[in-house]
Amino acid sequence: LLLLCKEVLRPHNEVIMILFCLLLLLSGVTTLTVAEDPEPDFTETIANDTVTIGENARMNCRVKNLGTHKVAWVRVDTQTILTIYKNVIIRNTRITLDHDEKFKWDLLLSDVNELDRGWYMCQINTDPMKYQMAYLEVVVPPDIKDKDVVTDIVVREGTNISLNCKAKGFPVPDILWQRDDNQTFKLKNKELMQIRGQKINITKVSRLHMGIYTCIASNGVQTSVSKKFKLKVQFPPMLSIQDQLEGAYIGQDVTLACSTEAYPESINYWTNETGAMIIPGQGNTYSGNKFLATSVTDSYKVNMTLKIFNVMPADFQSYKCVARNSLGETEGLIRLYEVKRPMEYKFESAVEESTDVPEIQVNNHNSKLKKTFPDGGSIDGEAFSQTSSTADNASHYAILYLCSLPSIFIIISFKHMYTIPLYRQS
Repeated sequence: LLLLCKEVLRPHNEVIMILFCLLLLLSGVTTLTVAEDPEPDFTETIANDTVTIGENARMNCRVKNLGTHKVAWVRVDTQTILTIYKNVIIRNTRITLDHDEKFKWDLLLSDVNELDRGWYMCQINTDPMKYQMAYLEVVVPPDIKDKDVVTDIVVREGTNISLNCKAKGFPVPDILWQRDDNQTFKLKNKELMQIRGQKINITKVSRLHMGIYTCIASNGVQTSVSKKFKLKVQFPPMLSIQDQLEGAYIGQDVTLACSTEAYPESINYWTNETGAMIIPGQGNTYSGNKFLATSVTDSYKVNMTLKIFNVMPADFQSYKCVARNSLGETEGLIRLYEVKRPMEYKFESAVEESTDVPEIQVNNHNSKLKKTFPDGGSIDGEAFSQTSSTADNASHYAILYLCSLPSIFIIISFKHMYTIPLYRQS
């Protein structure tokens, strides 16, 4: 008891201490209970935090009854002491402490990077030590090297190729492939609109695989990114002709056509049967207003046409369409031959321009119509619905007459002439 009194009253006068202890003894008190301070503890659980790289992170640590005890922050995986009480120990300007010396002891990290990812511990130096831990997750949006540049891939037809899309990010990005022209992927006897995975393999690549391929990387952090690959498949020219024989008559305009496929893009032109190149507008026999050469390009396909105006006997010969690139050359032959001009039959009005008006008579009893011409001739036909003898009405009626020619109707007018082309039967 004396020792306890001495400990309690140490700061006071020695005489007062002795008198106080004697008083306790005389009053029968042999024990003295001293109230202890409550143990320090945490008031809430430290929450895990997830931040995007480059942002700021805060990890909250709240305590009570701290008293003379101290709070410290420690990086668990590296066993690095970050702060003790009010002091930042680590030499890292991105790490600071937000505190009020009693309850709040928050750890702040600015401009976080992937190295900051991990476990952090807030501890109180009690005996035994009290602590809480939280995990800081640092996520990274997807990124693809040279994503803004279209990468050209040039291969020969028939070879095997791989398209590789290397994306970075955390979590690991998911890769999705698609074609810009909405074409399907023809892989292993399957046709797919989209393919997942970092790499796609194409066996025996063909011209049908030519086009733009886009890989899209996403991991749920910010927006997805994409990169384009332009696949170019090289092959020698190929040529197709729908009509290798073309018929035309003298004076007719005729068009010859052929289609080519090639990559690299081919040089396309026409020649005559002597091999002379037909170059419209160059001032030679095969130029000027005689020929018109055109071509329409669609990717690796070209449709060529050669129009020959006012065909003459010298034009009946063979013509070649030629396609040439660095991998080869091909040509197609079209033969232009002569056909007979279609026959034309002319039918003239039986009425000459005159002041005489043909007389139209209608017999209402037998419903027959008879047309009498000035020269005394006449034509019978079907009855009209009414009778007219005026010049105005007569000039507007026509008689449909079935000629002896098979399957042909001839329209005969009182004032006009019609020309109907007919083909002679062999």
